Amino acid sequence: MFGRDVPGIGGWFEGLVIGAAAGLGYAHSTSLLPGGGLAGPRGRARTRVAVVTGIACGASAIALSLAGRNLVASSLDVMAAAFEGSGVGLAPLARLLGEEELRPVTRTLISGAEATVFGIGLAFGLTHRPRPRI
Repeated sequence: MFGRDVPGIGGWFEGLVIGAAAGLGYAHSTSLLPGGGLAGPRGRARTRVAVVTGIACGASAIALSLAGRNLVASSLDVMAAAFEGSGVGLAPLARLLGEEELRPVTRTLISGAEATVFGIGLAFGLTHRPRPRI
């Protein structure tokens, strides 16, 4: 990108793993509902589906991070480091966690959080039912 070699940014493999985790979490949590419930659980069931899907995505992101893979935020940090003087990056968060720069603890926490939020949002979006207009 822009004539710079930026190795280690996330890509298709990370997306495949997170997507599979989202599908498995969603399928598992909706299969427990009476009658399957896949079309769109309501109330507490909808919240439970979102939480289970988020946890599945977060766990897969933590596993990816521990394996040395980068997701969106840590990929952004890798790209920012390739450009001198860039003000973008996760170094301030790393310093809050006691690390000098984006290290494994910061990468793991950030990746887990971003994938958890993704999973929760995805499940809430998939289970949204518009109210009928009368």
